[in-house]
Order: sequence, then C-alpha cells, then structure tokens
Amino acid sequence: LGPAAFEIMAVLMVSMWIPVGVMTDRWYVSRFYGFEDPEAVVQRSLSDAWLPLLIDIVITGTHLALPVRWCVLLPLQLCAVMCYPLLTFTCGAPRGDGFTGMVTLVLLILFASRGKHSFETLHRQHFRMVILERTLRARAEFELSQRQGRGPRQDVDCNETVEEAELATLGTVSVFDRIESG
Repeated sequence: LGPAAFEIMAVLMVSMWIPVGVMTDRWYVSRFYGFEDPEAVVQRSLSDAWLPLLIDIVITGTHLALPVRWCVLLPLQLCAVMCYPLLTFTCGAPRGDGFTGMVTLVLLILFASRGKHSFETLHRQHFRMVILERTLRARAEFELSQRQGRGPRQDVDCNETVEEAELATLGTVSVFDRIESG
C-alpha cells in the first residue's frame, strides 16, 4: 500500500470516532431511541457545548498531528460538519441552542481547514525554493568544472585557509551571477 492508502485509512478511522463520540451522550442516545431518561435530562439542563468541542478536538488534532494532505481531510471535515447538526435537528438540542453550537463548530472547522491548507501551501513553496537552490548549485558546479577542464571536485580539504577557500569559490560567484542574469 502506498502513502495515499494510509492517509485514506487514517482519515476513515478518525471519521468513525466522531459518530461514536457523539453517541456516548446519554441525552442524545435516549432521544435517538425515543425515550426520556430523567438523569440525562438533569445532566443536559446546562448545555451540550461539550459535544461540538469534542468534535473540534478531533478535527484540530487530526489537522495538527496527522501528516495527511488537506484534500484527504475533506471527508473528515464533512463528517464533522454534518454529525452535530444532524443530531440536533433530528433529536433536538437540550436547551434549544443547537444553531449556535452548529455555527460555532462550522466556523472552527473552516478555520482549521484554512490553516491546514495555508500550512501545506507554505511547505510546497519552501520545497520549491530548496529545489531551485540545489538546481542552481548543480549548474554552477557543472559550469565551473567545465571551465576548469575537469570533472566535479572530489577532493575536499577541510584544512584550507580562508584565502584558499575564497580563491576556490571565486569562480563560483561569477558562474552564479551569470546564471541568475539569464
């Protein structure tokens, strides 16, 4: 299996955690099965704000901890965005404030998604810069070796003086200048 398959398997496994975590709430489970649990009603007299927070913890944790591409995380984000509203609209929110929790959760997921995408874009830009630097260096070394009429330098002397090192790199500076100018 390749890296893409492992990414997909990891996201599917995490996607299963969200509904399982949601169905651990006694109030929602009792409402889902159609009976009233007096103890769950007492527990829910405050709010169900912990539920969107739990979903956001899973989303934020996967965005920060899993080395997975942004586009692979989209199904997980959709699962998270749909799970809480589906539950509050079918079973009802304990205090009737399900809309506020839903909007807050959607915004948190959107911000996490945007951050992951920006971070990934930044990594790609830095990788391009490294590749460009290495390409320029290889070109310069090749042109320098062609000028001197020999292959790439194999003998590296760590005991060179500063003056010897500057003289050895003097040709490289002119090659880099010529490559950068066109």
